[in-house]
Amino acid sequence: MHGNEASGVEAAIALVYQLAAGRDAETQLLLDSLIVLIDPVENPDGHERHVQEVNRIARRARGADVALRDDPRGTWPGPRTSHYYFDLNRDWFTMSHPETQGRIAAMRKWWPMVAVDLHEQGSSATYYFAPPMLPVNKNVPESTRRWWDIYAQGNIAAFDQHGWSFFRRENYDEFYPGTATRGRS
Repeated sequence: MHGNEASGVEAAIALVYQLAAGRDAETQLLLDSLIVLIDPVENPDGHERHVQEVNRIARRARGADVALRDDPRGTWPGPRTSHYYFDLNRDWFTMSHPETQGRIAAMRKWWPMVAVDLHEQGSSATYYFAPPMLPVNKNVPESTRRWWDIYAQGNIAAFDQHGWSFFRRENYDEFYPGTATRGRS
C-alpha cells in the first residue's frame, strides 16, 4: 500500500511467478481450486520513488550498512504517498483516487473471499494481524469478526511453528468507517 513498504510488492511478484511457473502438486491444486487476483503495486508512484531512493543510496554508500541503504524514510516527498502526495491507505472510504477506484472496481467484480492488504512494520517490529483492538466500528458485520478469529488461529499456528513474533488486539483499531467491509486500516 505504501511505496516504501516493498516486501508486499516483492512477495506478490514471487507469487505471480510461482503460480505461472510452478509445476508442483501444491501449486497445481491452488490453480485448480482458486481464482487468484493480484494487484502487486497499489502505489506505483511511491514504490518507484522508493526504488530510486534505495538505488541512489546504494550507489553512494557501496558497502555501507544495509540499514542505511534500505532507509524507508527517503527524501521529500517520500515514497509513502502517491504522485498527488496522498496516502492511498486512507482512500478506502472516499475512493477519490484512480488507484483505489480501480482496486475497488476489481473487488466489486470478483467479490473475493479473502483480500490481503500488506504493510511493513520495520525489521525490529513483530507482525500484526487481526482481530484488532477495540473499538470496532459497529458496521463491521459479525461474520467478519468471526473470520478475523478463524484466520488468526491459522496465523497463530503458522507463526508459532516458525517461532515468529506477532501481536493482535493492540495498536490497530477497526473504528475508522472506511474499513468496515475490508479488514484493518
